[in-house]
Parts: sequence; structure tokens; C-alpha cells
Amino acid sequence: MWRSAGLLAAAVLAVTVAGQAPVGAAGSGAIIPWALQNENPNANTTQIPQAQAVQDAQHFNFITAHSIAYACSVPPPTGGCLPSRVPAMKKANPKLKIFLYMNATFAQSYQPPGATGFDPTWYEKDASGKYVRNPGSGNYLMDPTNVGWIQHDAAWCKQQLSGYDGCYLDALGLAPLLNGYLSGMPINNATHKPWTKPDWLKATAHLAAQVRSMVAPLPVYGNGLTNGTFFYQPGAPTKQIVDGLDGGIAEEWLRLSMAPVNSYPTVTVWKQNVNMIVAVEAEAKPLLVVTKLWAAATTAQQNAWLQYSLATFLMGTQGRSAFFFSPSSHASRTGTFSLFNTGVGSPTASYAFVGGVYQRSFSNGLVLVNPSGGSVTVNLGRAYYTTTRQKVTSLTMTPNSGALLTLN
Repeated sequence: MWRSAGLLAAAVLAVTVAGQAPVGAAGSGAIIPWALQNENPNANTTQIPQAQAVQDAQHFNFITAHSIAYACSVPPPTGGCLPSRVPAMKKANPKLKIFLYMNATFAQSYQPPGATGFDPTWYEKDASGKYVRNPGSGNYLMDPTNVGWIQHDAAWCKQQLSGYDGCYLDALGLAPLLNGYLSGMPINNATHKPWTKPDWLKATAHLAAQVRSMVAPLPVYGNGLTNGTFFYQPGAPTKQIVDGLDGGIAEEWLRLSMAPVNSYPTVTVWKQNVNMIVAVEAEAKPLLVVTKLWAAATTAQQNAWLQYSLATFLMGTQGRSAFFFSPSSHASRTGTFSLFNTGVGSPTASYAFVGGVYQRSFSNGLVLVNPSGGSVTVNLGRAYYTTTRQKVTSLTMTPNSGALLTLN
């Protein structure tokens, strides 16, 4: 699935991972950024200061967050509710959509079966009859087919919105079935055997579609599509998750988060990641993707991966989907990048293999990706400007690299 290659970033393509976009700039043209505020420290216990909330709104068009982050439907442990940040955020960026984070298939560690949690029949058990939990968080896995649990998810979505635009259902994918993710393998009550991947995805996709129908017309997005390989995998495609929703989220898009920095998808897998964006947008839905580089990497390698992944994203989107890059597990999930303001404009054609690389024309530029293991020199046919404002008429694309070029 993945191959390794030397990461050689051409100097003319360098960008700054640490560079912040100007306040008030939520992307440019087809570059639509989003943020996973719910993954930041204290995201579930502390309300964001007003100035920071407004800045988040100015930087992003989609944000996923806990209810307490920008509003306050449930008082925090340290005191009462503070005024909602949402009106000021919407004023700063009328395009902003905020989605309430929900763990769709897990109860929290403080919600054990019984009086302080839920009906014991809602919880998953292993073959020995023990409740199944995540060893790290202590959260309990729930039966995604249980009507009571599905109704709880829908009720929670409506109850906690507090001015947000819709709900974000996390943990709909195959992660719970991976070795080590749970204390034991959960048993499917319908078959009395361990859950299979096809049955689990069918069940969580049904859960998501049911929640959406119960909270309509509020939009509901779901996480669990993972990446192109999972999206198209025979027998258990994660595409089915988004079919019953208003949008999808691919959290390990283009690369596995902990894969070595020089691990790149093959050309075939690279195209699957591009084409999954095309497929979701063909249903008139957005796909929110995030590329995570959580392996050891230099600043130059982070820069190269940022440009490569953003250029790859631009191969597929028609301007409906959104992109985020996470350069390390410790970096803020609401940090932004100057590259998001590259003014390539809107796409004017589909992506195609031209001159030894993949290219796509935009109203104010050209985007190129070389997903192969060899260098390619491309004759551009006219003058363009690189992100570092160098004027070029040809470009040597190093292995596994991307380029965003503008006309002015």
C-alpha cells in the first residue's frame, strides 16, 4: 500500500509550517481550511476566550468542537456559563460552520452500565461477558445497533447544539476492531460472534443515517472514512458511512499518522485518495480531510508534506471540501498556515496526467503533483509564480512533491 522514498523538497517550493495566515483569511478559492478544535488540550472543559474564538472563525470555514468550546450549554466544573462566542464568530466569518463533537459509538469512562450511565443492554461485551472498554480512555464501546443508544445520540445532538450548525459523529469507522484498541473483541448480538468489518461498518453507517434522520434538517457529518484505501476496500468500504450523512471526515487522509516521514502512497493509492474527494463531492457533500504527520520530521520535511498534501487535495476538490494539515501530535489543531492563502482560484478542469506529473488548471494558477519516485521536469507553457514569488516557465518536480503556482 505504501512505499518509501527520499523526501527532497525543492527550494522554490518551500513554505513555512509555522507561518500563520493573516487574521481574516479563511483560505483562498478552492483552498478551504477546517480545524479540529475538539482535539486541542482542555477542549472539553474550557471555554475559548472571545478573541481566540473570533480568530478561529477568521481562519477556518469548518470547525469541529465540543459544546463548551464556543458556547456553554453545560456549565464547566470551574463555574457558570460564559456568554456564547458563536454570534461574534459568525459575524467575523459568515461562511463558518461549527459542528458539535460527539463520540457516536462510545460512552464516557464516567458512564458505566447502570444508574450513572445507561441501560446495561446498550453496552458491548466480549466473549467472556465483560464490558468492552478502550484501555487508554476507559470509555465503553456501545452496541451501534441498539435503538436506545441511537436515540441517545440524536437527543444529545439536539440538546447540546447551543448555536452550532450541526453535529459531528466520531468513531464510526473500523478503529474499534483493530488489535489493541479495546480490552477485548466485541460480540455482535445478532450473530453471537465477534464483529466482522463489513457488519460493523454497516451497523455504524445505519446508526449515522438514523441520527441524521432524527435531527433533520440539521446537518450531520461523520468520521471514519480514514483514507482512499479504506474508502474503496472490497467488502467493507468506508464510503457507506457518508452515504447517509451530509458530509464525511477522513482523519488519516493520504498517510497513516505514525508512518515514517519518508513513507508515501503508491501512485494507485494516491489516486484513491484524490478520487474519494471527487466521489463524495459528486453526492453534493463535502469531505473534510486531515493529513497527519505525527512521525519524527524536520521543519523542511513538514513543509514538503504540507505542500504535497494540499496540492493533492486540490486535485480532487471542486471547492466544496476542506483540508487540514497536522505537522505533529503536539501542534495545535487550530493552527493555520500561510500556504492556505495561495491564490490559485477555482478549478477550471479535472486533474489529468500531463508531462509526466498530475496537473490541474485553476482560474488563477496551476497545481502539480508528482506522486512517483522519480524526478520530472515540466514545461509549463507560460510563466507562473511559485509560493516564494519566483517566476518560472518550467519546474523540476522532485519525487513525491507538490507545487502551487499562480499567474500573478
